[in-house]
Amino acid sequence: MANIILLNPEIILASAGLCILLAGAFINENRARLLFHFGTISAAAVLGMVLSQAAFFAYGTGTMWILDPGAQLFKFIILAATVFTLLLSVNYSAIQPRHIGTYTALLLWASCGMMLLSGAMDFIYLLISLELISISCFILTGFEQK
Repeated sequence: MANIILLNPEIILASAGLCILLAGAFINENRARLLFHFGTISAAAVLGMVLSQAAFFAYGTGTMWILDPGAQLFKFIILAATVFTLLLSVNYSAIQPRHIGTYTALLLWASCGMMLLSGAMDFIYLLISLELISISCFILTGFEQK
């Protein structure tokens, strides 16, 4: 159970995506841009958590995943790219205001899957993280079609 604490960045990022998706269903379209800011703040906070765990080396739940400097480096790169993507997407006109919550949540879930993949050591864990990435990216790919 103590090793599950090392997955807190991924759990928080997935929870933030769920909160953004739920808030996007009930928020006014005039205030929908706030969801981008909430997603950016969430990803930046998780980036700070990843940087604070940089000295650890641990196995999680047997040997399903590993937390090592290589995984930490890729988590840092993924989260930095997510923050920059969200910052650049704020004024992107192709996203309709009613879909901003969905777009932001899918982006956070895709980055969560990438973070899980960076530390995967078990085949099942690898497949689950690949599915999380692929489903999110497939939906994001078809996002701009009219």
